[in-house]
Amino acid sequence: MPGPIGQGTTGRPTTGLLRRRLLAPSSGLSERRGHEGAGDMRAVYLTPRSGFPAEIPSHTIFGAICSAMAELGGPVGEMIEAFETEPPFLLTSGFPYVRGDRTRHFLPPPILPLPLVPEEVMDRVKDYRRMHYIDASLFKAWATGRCSALDVIGRMDSLNERCGLVWEGDDEDFMIHEYQRPHNRINRMGSSSEAFFSSEGGYFENAGIYFLLDIKKRAFESEVGAALRFLADRGIGGRISAGMGAFDLSFGEVDFLPAGREDHLLTLSRFIPGDISAFGGEVYYEIVPVRGRSGDGKVKKSVLTLKEGSVFKDLGDEFYGSIEAVRDDVPVVEYGMAFPVPFRWSE
Repeated sequence: MPGPIGQGTTGRPTTGLLRRRLLAPSSGLSERRGHEGAGDMRAVYLTPRSGFPAEIPSHTIFGAICSAMAELGGPVGEMIEAFETEPPFLLTSGFPYVRGDRTRHFLPPPILPLPLVPEEVMDRVKDYRRMHYIDASLFKAWATGRCSALDVIGRMDSLNERCGLVWEGDDEDFMIHEYQRPHNRINRMGSSSEAFFSSEGGYFENAGIYFLLDIKKRAFESEVGAALRFLADRGIGGRISAGMGAFDLSFGEVDFLPAGREDHLLTLSRFIPGDISAFGGEVYYEIVPVRGRSGDGKVKKSVLTLKEGSVFKDLGDEFYGSIEAVRDDVPVVEYGMAFPVPFRWSE
């Protein structure tokens, strides 16, 4: 029986030549050297070559890496088993980036209770609630206590906003064009066919998706790098059979996250908490159910995750979250490890 994998499929056989080529060191992830732990975090840039998913949550990225590793004959089962004791790496969900004179990274806004808002800025609350991502400089100021939710609400009329992205400073030359897929459904009352549309992703101009990869142990580093290079050609997401999801792969340093220690943490991944009551009420979150099918078409068990941007009390644990089994007949798992960054929560 194959080892546990993320999407419930072992894929087609892959030649040893292809596996050796993908495992060979290249610029970015696999060639790095140095000490374990701190300093082993990389930004992984996915620059779309075609239509691309507008949203790639952490569990989708992890599942794609596992499936690619399986197709390459890699040690997927050993890697999953390592997560049960000490995760060899952590990863975030995918977030937008914009590339102009410099690369501007976007991150999810903190999920917090709405503060008491003065009447004179009440009209800006709607814009505040509508933002999907904020640029890293604004995120860092918020996370370190240099601004608050109320400050951001008060500044909404002076911040830039496009495609759900909010930033301060100069305007940026980019666009994310959302595209929709037409469907038909039957009106059961009148037995008539009705058209509706669902979002399938977007086309990116001077923009793309990135995620953060924090290598804790080097045991599986080369295999993860090979899987990412494999995915760059094959694509990622649910529409790869239609030629979507292919990307150019590159890596970069991470110098835009808050550092130090705070009383609370904010997760940049979808997070399956073991016992939410352990936070003693000091947790602010939105729930996102994760459901779907494995690669063989079988339905997976639904799991509940805390959305990116959820804030929770720092209990001093080394890791938060878990990898959950979602099939009984074959070993299939869903990724639910938190990717925590320090966050100073205040009213």
